[in-house]
Amino acid sequence: MGLVRGPLGRLRASSRNPRSARSPGRFPAGGIRLRALLNIALAGAVLGWLYWGEGGLFGCWTFHALWNFTLAALALPVSGMTFGPPLLSTGIAGAGLPFLSGGAFGPEGSILSTAGLAAVLAFLIRRSTRRLPSGYAEPR
Repeated sequence: MGLVRGPLGRLRASSRNPRSARSPGRFPAGGIRLRALLNIALAGAVLGWLYWGEGGLFGCWTFHALWNFTLAALALPVSGMTFGPPLLSTGIAGAGLPFLSGGAFGPEGSILSTAGLAAVLAFLIRRSTRRLPSGYAEPR
């Protein structure tokens, strides 16, 4: 049983809206778009580079905890999940343009997060003092 016929096939079959499974760039599970998956992968790369560069989990844990706390404190969706009333009132009403706001998935699905995470990853790579193992290309 392959990946498409197994878990992904069941996910597709269980979609409430049969058209959502066929629309390009969209998965049938609650508002997740390819951009959101790209951002999740970029966040994983940032956390991985923090772990590799610092040699421990403290930087990764701190970055992840501050990110999630900030989103929840502003009553913004965290990976598509919403929480209670905001701790900090910002006056933000509605999601706005899904391309910029991330839509129902929240800021983690926005193009602004893509740019921000790519910039953080580039910064971490540039300031890294550890050398890559031989066989990998050195950044110029």
